[in-house]
Amino acid sequence: MGCVLITGAGRGIGRAVAEAAARAGHKVIGVTRSRPPGDFPGAVAIVDLGDDAALSRSVTAIVERGPIDAVVNNAGIITVAPRNSACPGCASPPARGSSTSAVAPPSARSGVSATARRKRR
Repeated sequence: MGCVLITGAGRGIGRAVAEAAARAGHKVIGVTRSRPPGDFPGAVAIVDLGDDAALSRSVTAIVERGPIDAVVNNAGIITVAPRNSACPGCASPPARGSSTSAVAPPSARSGVSATARRKRR
């Protein structure tokens, strides 16, 4: 089986995906902001995806260990915006009645794949 990198793997959906992937025989690398509770079913990279420099260092270290066969981008960064105001990075204002909008920074969306492509060349 291959290697699966899972962001937001410390708890909730990300943790459940990590456990399911490990049970299916995949090598798991979990990316999380803090040490997950209990026994994590694989390697853990502790990094804040909002910190571009730390993210770059972590991605480089992860990719140097070997190829990543799949990425589950489960991490999210929530930016709270006042009702009816446009948020930076959004294509349109938040939906009527909405008070939050989830916006992932470009580094979280493309950091792993860009570094992986460079390593494979």
